[in-house]
Amino acid sequence: MSGEGKFTPGPWSLAPASVIIGADGRRVCAVPVRLDDADVGDAHLIAASPELYAACEMMVPTNVALGNRNVPDSTVLSLEVTMGELRAVRAALAKARGEQS
Repeated sequence: MSGEGKFTPGPWSLAPASVIIGADGRRVCAVPVRLDDADVGDAHLIAASPELYAACEMMVPTNVALGNRNVPDSTVLSLEVTMGELRAVRAALAKARGEQS
């Protein structure tokens, strides 16, 4: 990994009244909810942020020169990805959609 993020460690969870709680039990933030689907969706997305961050970070290979602007964005790379990494991405996306907590 490239380094630790400067945010409250996860996992975060969505508590009643759309309060996001960190792994240490402290409040991370509160999302104002007017009981519409977009607000609830925003709260789920925020709660999934640490898992999404971790899943993205583990998917970025360390042995590829991503900063080399001479390599076109359309270049196809063969990446070695474990089933565990793909499952972590799928779980983080499901949490962001509010399908799990």
